[in-house]
Amino acid sequence: MPNERPIGFVGAGVMGLPMILRLLEDGRQMIVHDKAVTAFTALDGYGALIVESPQHVADFASIVFTSLPDAQALKEAVLGVNGVVQVIRYRRNNE
Repeated sequence: MPNERPIGFVGAGVMGLPMILRLLEDGRQMIVHDKAVTAFTALDGYGALIVESPQHVADFASIVFTSLPDAQALKEAVLGVNGVVQVIRYRRNNE
């Protein structure tokens, strides 16, 4: 596991946070984004890398999970200006 790329997670709220914590407790490297900065206080001391956008999650993660409150939040996280799809498009065009 030490040489694996981190697992990405967008959404560290009521449902996402327990999943992130479980993965961290299992020794996984995690890269996490949430719109609410307060969501990250529960991750203090666990070693998760907190980033500023879903796009940054996808930049470094081997896989990206989402746990978001509704379809609009999911659409923004994946297809938005700083969404996950920006990295997918870049990789497809440059690799």
